[in-house]
Amino acid sequence: MKQDGKIKTIFTILFFYIVIEVLVGYYFLQKESNEIANYTSEKIESQYQDFVNVYQNIENSILSKVFNFNKPEVISILTKANETEDSEELAKLRGELYTSFQPLFLELNQNGIEIFHFHLPNSISFLRMHRPDKFGDSLSNIRTSISKSQKNLIFVQGYEGGRIKSGFRNIIPIYNKNRLLGSVEISFSEKKLLQELKQITNNRYSFILKKSYIDGKVWDEWSDIYSLSGIDKNFVTLRSYENSFLVHNRIAYEHINTLLSHQIEKELLKFQRFSKYIQYEDQDILASFIPLKDFDGENIGYIVGYKDDAKYEVIRANNSLELYITSLIITLFFIFIYYYISKSQQVKVQRKYFDTIFNTQKDIVVITEGTTLSDANKTFFEFFGFSDIAQFKSKHDCICEYLEKIEKDDFIYKDKYGENWVQTILKNPQVDWKGEIIKNSKKYTFSIEAIYLYFDEEERSLVTFHDITSIIKTKDELEEKVKERTHELVEQKQELEKYRNLVDENIIISSTDMSGIITHVSEAFVKISGYSREELLGSNHNIVRHPNNPKSLYKDMWDLLLAGKVWKGEIRNMNKSKEAYWVKASIYPKYSSSGDISGYTAIRQDITDKKIVEELSVRDPLTGLLNRRNFNSVILEEMRKAKSRNTSFSFIVMDVDNFKKYNDNYGHQNGDAVLKSVARVFKTEIGCEDCYTFRLGGEEFGAIYSGNSRDESLEIADRCRKELENLAILHEHNSGFGVVTGSFGLAFANSVDGVTDHDMYKYADEVLYKAKNSGRNRVEIKEI
Repeated sequence: MKQDGKIKTIFTILFFYIVIEVLVGYYFLQKESNEIANYTSEKIESQYQDFVNVYQNIENSILSKVFNFNKPEVISILTKANETEDSEELAKLRGELYTSFQPLFLELNQNGIEIFHFHLPNSISFLRMHRPDKFGDSLSNIRTSISKSQKNLIFVQGYEGGRIKSGFRNIIPIYNKNRLLGSVEISFSEKKLLQELKQITNNRYSFILKKSYIDGKVWDEWSDIYSLSGIDKNFVTLRSYENSFLVHNRIAYEHINTLLSHQIEKELLKFQRFSKYIQYEDQDILASFIPLKDFDGENIGYIVGYKDDAKYEVIRANNSLELYITSLIITLFFIFIYYYISKSQQVKVQRKYFDTIFNTQKDIVVITEGTTLSDANKTFFEFFGFSDIAQFKSKHDCICEYLEKIEKDDFIYKDKYGENWVQTILKNPQVDWKGEIIKNSKKYTFSIEAIYLYFDEEERSLVTFHDITSIIKTKDELEEKVKERTHELVEQKQELEKYRNLVDENIIISSTDMSGIITHVSEAFVKISGYSREELLGSNHNIVRHPNNPKSLYKDMWDLLLAGKVWKGEIRNMNKSKEAYWVKASIYPKYSSSGDISGYTAIRQDITDKKIVEELSVRDPLTGLLNRRNFNSVILEEMRKAKSRNTSFSFIVMDVDNFKKYNDNYGHQNGDAVLKSVARVFKTEIGCEDCYTFRLGGEEFGAIYSGNSRDESLEIADRCRKELENLAILHEHNSGFGVVTGSFGLAFANSVDGVTDHDMYKYADEVLYKAKNSGRNRVEIKEI
């Protein structure tokens, strides 16, 4: 129940703490929002006033540079232009007007004034000083400013779109005796305004127009001066200004507009002054939007100002600091409240915890003051048969009266160290003190420990009696069993040693690390290899590698081993005396404790005798070449490999020329010597990993190999022919040559797909006879 009360107290304090922290957080959030809003309002008003001041300065600058256009020469030219329709006459008048005002236009243009335009009545374009080749078009449907100025004979100012360019326009009517002769327009572009704003304020600016406002007004060839604004797809911006807008920060400018586009869509449609604060790359940017209207009062766009402003960070930092300090004070206050409440309950709780722990111990626990017993736990009273501490103390002074006298250093009893035996235990903590008590004729052994503790602000001793009677008994029994088991293990070790020696002497075993360095060999491995154990350990395992083993054997072996699999197979090795021996091997990967391959162990069986028997069954005893029986199986397997690899295949059949005459005249013993010489030529000239040579019968020999081109295969066969002739073995009855020669038939298949072993033999045999019939000692080829 007390625990529930504590949890309830904690939750109550935590609830009020969270509520107050939330309210404080909300207060500072609102405070920060209001400060930012007030600051933003001040800034937009300041930027609007900057815009007004710059605009007025530009207008005043224009008006200070122009004069009264109602002077005689202007009135004369426009009067004539109003009274004639002759194009040549009009061109002449236009030229005079252009010449007259060109110096003024150049001066204005150098000051950023891009538009200087004379109009005839009814808003007909007469002369564009900025584009003299464009004239005669009516502006009445798109230029309210001209109509307003001509109709009322008044000077008008304002922003308006046009066929070529939009701008801030100044329209001055030209008339004589109240007769309207036309008007003149002097305008400056948005670019001029934005450049002046940037120069004065050192901020960045952009200008955006409603797309619908310029649609249908601008001539097609001038439409590309606008591009869609990144702020909103319904607005456009001047491409020429945008391309020159802080070129090195163009990407940043586009990113800032993209961020704005997600926040101001609804506010743009209101056409009221507003500002938006955003963050970009750890910078605080204030974007201010100042709306613009044209002569008709239509909302047409905005001037957008971009200002790097760290004030927002200052506002946030100040509010964060105030929030942190306030939150810290609140937290310390609630910690104090919790500490005060907890401290008031601590004594009661600690006492209850102590009583609970004290009385749930299965060991006998007593509290003493010196040697006087002041308290004991429930186990003590159950063991000694007392109801409470008062009953015990009425009959006994100390529990030590129960301890039997045993003359051992680690046993303790009443009279061994005097009355204060508890102090003896406390001063010798390294001694494993024991005591023995006999109760109802049964002997109990206890382990005794004593520690100091402070209870009720006084020093007491807490003494624990742990019953180890069963442990002592079990220990004695275990010691006896250990002796028996030790004797059994010694006998097993001796037996295992016999087995180990038997395996070491009879099983060919070796182990290597990942690099193939030998780390262990059995005695049987030492015997069969001919090397000493010292020579083998630390050497690479290829010390017993036979040079005639094909590389493919080791490739297949390592592919399996590196994949963590077992390799099994027969392999030929070579001992220290360079003699070959054969083993049947199983190679297993070894793994480290982390699960990685750490090396390899090989177990082998000597099969040399078996391989000798097999060798005799597949080789010709005279020449040592493979025999006809082995040829039948080898050619099938090699053709299968060539097909799977999509490589060429070659088969040579060779016959010794006039061999019967050689035997008849030189004897069979010399004939056998010739056959051995032919075999040596075949072994030497057709010697590769995937090449095979055969004695097919009598004086007929064969060879198969793959992967060569037609010319390479033909060259191999002809090389054998030449080498046999170069042996210069006398054969007087081989007419035309006088030495032993051979005729060769070569069957070559660029692909064995659809070709059988019978086909290869058939075609090779056919061209062999062609070689014999064509004069012998030659190579004929059949390409399949």
